[in-house]
Parts: sequence; C-alpha cells; structure tokens
Amino acid sequence: MMVRYSGISRYTDQLLRAFARIDTSNEYVLYGLDGGIQGRVPTTNAKDFGPRFSRDARRVPQIHKLDRGMLLGKSANLDLFHGTNYWAPLIRNFPSVLTIHDLTVHLLPENHPRTRRLAHALLPVHCRSAKRIIADSLNTKRDLQRHYKIPPERIDVIHLAAGDEFHPVSREEDLQPVRQRYGLPDDFMFFVGAIEPRKNIPLLVRALYWLRRDGLTLPLVIAGNGKEEYVASLHRLVEHLNLELGKDVIILGNVANVDLPALYSLCELFVYPSQYEGFGLPPLEALACGTPVVVPNNSSFGEIYTGCATFASLDSPQTLAEAISKALAPSSATNELVDRGMKLAHSRSWDDTAAETLDVYRRAGGRRPLSSTRRLPAAHVPSGPRSA
Repeated sequence: MMVRYSGISRYTDQLLRAFARIDTSNEYVLYGLDGGIQGRVPTTNAKDFGPRFSRDARRVPQIHKLDRGMLLGKSANLDLFHGTNYWAPLIRNFPSVLTIHDLTVHLLPENHPRTRRLAHALLPVHCRSAKRIIADSLNTKRDLQRHYKIPPERIDVIHLAAGDEFHPVSREEDLQPVRQRYGLPDDFMFFVGAIEPRKNIPLLVRALYWLRRDGLTLPLVIAGNGKEEYVASLHRLVEHLNLELGKDVIILGNVANVDLPALYSLCELFVYPSQYEGFGLPPLEALACGTPVVVPNNSSFGEIYTGCATFASLDSPQTLAEAISKALAPSSATNELVDRGMKLAHSRSWDDTAAETLDVYRRAGGRRPLSSTRRLPAAHVPSGPRSA
C-alpha cells in the first residue's frame, strides 16, 4: 500500500500494533481517523489491530472541530485519553496522556505553515492539562521544561524503535524488483522523510554539488511526501546547480513502506540533515538494515546516535559534504559505526516502547481500578495541530 511517510503516523501505527501483541486487558477506541486509517497508516480499519480495538466514527476532528476541545457523550465512558499528535480534549472527565515528539513549531516557526503554528498556540495549555507527558527523547523533555515550564516529574522519556521488518536485505531476488520499480541506479545515497523545510533537503542538494566538484558522482535519491510548490522549488534548485534531475538527483515521492528495508539496504549511505528532531526515526531504520548514516550534530541526535553514526555540522553545504565523504570512505571506523548501529537498532522493539507507554497509562490513573478492563483511546489526528 502506498502511504504517506509520516513520523507520527508511524508512531501511532506501531504503538497500536504493539498494544495488540502485549496488552490483553485494555480496550482501545480510536479517534480522529477520517474514514478509517487507510492511506494514513498501513492498515484498513481499527479492527485490523484486533477485537479490542474500535473506532468512534462520530468523532472526526476534521469535521467536528469542537472535538479538539472536548469529547463528551459516548466518550464519558473512557478511562484515559492518549493524544499521539500534540492534542487532547481540554474539557473531559478522564485523565489524558500527551505525546510530544518535538517543539519545532515553537523553536523553528518559519519552517511550519500558518495553520500548524496557529494550532500549536494552545500546545502549552494542552501540556499543562495533561496528567502525564511522553517525550520521545531527553532533548524534548528538556525543551518542555525550558520553554513551557513543565515540571520534569510529569514528563516520561520513551525512546522509539525500528520495526521488526527492518533488517539487512541481501537476496538479489528481493532487491532487484525494488530497484526496477523505482528506476534506481546501482549506487546512491538516500533520504526518506517528509519533504518540508525543516528536513533541510536544499542543503543536501547543495552538498551534492560540492561532492560533484570533488569528483564524487554518487546520485542522491529522495523519497517522501511534500507540497507541490516545495517539491517544485527543489527541482529549480537542482537545475540552478547544473545537476540533472532524474540522474544526479532522483525524487521518488511516496514509496511503499514494505519497500523501505530494501531501499535502505540498496543505498550506500543514508543522510538525514534535519534542522531539529525529537528523535529522528529513519536513521534508526537505516542502521537496522546495516547502512551507514550521516546525522546532524543538533537536537536529539547526539543522545540517540553517538557511537553509531557520522555527525555533520550543518553550517554550510561544504561541512555536510565533508561528513558524507568521511562516511563513504572505507575504513575500520566506519565498519564499527555500522556494527554498533545495528546493535543499537535491534536492542529495542516497539513492544518495549508499548510496555513503557502502558506503565505511563497506569501512573496517569483513571476512574476505575487498574486491574479492571479499561477503555483507552489512542488518538491519531492527521489533520490536527501537527501531522508530519
């Protein structure tokens, strides 16, 4: 299935699937899923997660804007609400848990659309209203303390994980169909993620230009979803730098999630030059596939990837190009980074993330004893305050 590659979509989907595997007592009601979750996460409806999962079809925030402030009626039977996409109802008779992935709308407002900035204006209120907050990293926890004055004892840090499907793909019969499907060259460096200003793709394209000047002819393949006008600006930049679109820079658009392990395995290097991340999941997926990665020396990357990745300064295209050249050079140090990266990626699963999240639910409390069956909504709101 072709789906939009979104970190929050991926987080919500993997969390729900892990709950279905490890939690045999709670019931889950899904909100904010317009017409099911087809096209948002790789499944067709809530029942695909299991018999204890259902969807309240009446509650779609895109249509019922009031739901962003309150959930009443049938929702009064809920024991706890988990907002996975930066929001939770402000008027409610049950506790809420809020996942905050990062504060980039606050820290880098110029990189986000006006609608998202307006929606995030209430984020400090949502954070203060939540019983507990889950942060993807210690870096995000510190940002919440520094910028929103959230007491540290109310914030739980829960790292993400690479899915079990991410592992080295070596059989040619598995790699060749993917190479043919996307028209890929034999060797390339790779980026996948949301095609938006914060991901810093223009800097990566300019770094490719400097690499070309130094004689390195490795093409750049870019995968992900982006607004048409922003993708068009990347086309213009490629042409301005006298690079050839479709040869030097290949922009795939959306790719199938099932093809990602092969794409990571096919590339020589994965580069993720984001200006700021609360975690940065794609580099972990690449590491799980045995691919060397380049990440920036900002935000949460040092916390997650020290000893497993080549770090780059984003001060200029030249400094990023230098890091790429270093990561591509055969050496024992590069091999050690890859080995440690694979160990890191496979040291943790989404079941671990889900188990730690369930512990947060227990500490958040509810109206019924913890030992009884509880209704716990997991909210996925693609058109809410933040969807990519």
